[in-house]
Amino acid sequence: MIVIDTLRADALGCYGAEGILEPDGSRRSPTPNLDALGERGIRFASVESSSSWTVTSAVSYLSGMTPMEHGVNSKLISAIPDDVPLLPMALDEAGFETAAFVCNPMLGPKLGFDRGFDTFDRDKFAPAAPAVNKALAWAKERVAASPDRRLFLYVHLFDPHWPYDPAPEEAARFALPESPLSPEQQVTASMGALTGNVEAAQQLLDWVPWCLDAYSACVTTADRETGRLLKGLEALGILDDALVVATSDHGEEFGEHGAIGHAKQLYAESLRVPLLIAGPGIPSGRLATEPSELRNLAATVSSHLELNGECRVRGLDLLDPAARARGASQDHVAAVQQGILPREEGGFRRVLQMMSLRRGRERAIVGFETRFEGGEAWIETLDESGYSLGRRRADLTGAEGPILPLLAELQERAESARLGAELGASDLDERKTQLRELGYFGASEDDETDDEQR
Repeated sequence: MIVIDTLRADALGCYGAEGILEPDGSRRSPTPNLDALGERGIRFASVESSSSWTVTSAVSYLSGMTPMEHGVNSKLISAIPDDVPLLPMALDEAGFETAAFVCNPMLGPKLGFDRGFDTFDRDKFAPAAPAVNKALAWAKERVAASPDRRLFLYVHLFDPHWPYDPAPEEAARFALPESPLSPEQQVTASMGALTGNVEAAQQLLDWVPWCLDAYSACVTTADRETGRLLKGLEALGILDDALVVATSDHGEEFGEHGAIGHAKQLYAESLRVPLLIAGPGIPSGRLATEPSELRNLAATVSSHLELNGECRVRGLDLLDPAARARGASQDHVAAVQQGILPREEGGFRRVLQMMSLRRGRERAIVGFETRFEGGEAWIETLDESGYSLGRRRADLTGAEGPILPLLAELQERAESARLGAELGASDLDERKTQLRELGYFGASEDDETDDEQR
């Protein structure tokens, strides 16, 4: 399973990315290796994650649960509750030897992401190449030691994540000029914009063209290393018999809704991700067009590998057309905490909790001022891929008439949401440091205190 952090679906050539301009005027796909994987199996055209925040999304696609069901939604205090089943645990129970090589600093043992893994290696903020090297070394060692042992390899790459710092090779391919802001300045500007600083928000929006090219260069790096990983597994003689999944935890916004980045809003740009699945018994060159939820990935892998132990993940098998059809007719739910709402005068204001519910060609988005009370609501009209065609304000209280059915459903889910397990004091301090380094919150001490109290 290959997860490339912060990868929008439309950043891939097979999802319509424009590509790199060659000297002869032609365009070359920025993601030839991922494109080839899609041709080997099934490409899912319209998949959305359960959050625009890595931790919440990862728990959902590893467990099959919505954020309201598993409760891991707070950027500060949430850890995975003990009773949440995870795909690696089910694989471990079935006799697989399991390993994870992770570059995202948010995914670690203190939150419970090592559960079910025999080997868990996290190299915070590392580029893709070292993680791929470690993964291939592990696979080579395990194949030599136990040729018939079933293996599960999880690789989580970080390169497209903000702040954008492309490798020199890819920067040259994209003829990328020097960044107007250093990575540290990117983080500072991001924090300012997301806490209501109009000047910082405008600075970022003026910077969108460079961001798009830099982001695409980072995506190309991740694709190159994905190709190297797959070629390495092929050289070991295990790729042909392997189920291969490539996806992302969430997308990225580039000014479409007034912000750059993720983890603060719940539009399609932040939620729509690629999903490519290939392997034995999976027909090649197929396109699944039904709207789907990424949280069904755990059940899809579990079903294909015929895992029938006591550890049972939830969800639908996306490789089953009938199950995909059922999933397309169901509500798609997403959530993120410490979200932002646009201000009419520019910039943003913060809300404690943001949730969305997609039903057909509409999406309800609600921002709650306190825990699921107060706030504002919008209804978006969507195109077939889930992108907004327009939005209107909606009445959340029903004071002006009957509350809309999808808002009523969203409110009911919010009120029944559980809370994740809490981190200890020392772990919380480490978490704050990581969040500040990535620009998610904490532009000032007052911001941190406010977030904790709320």
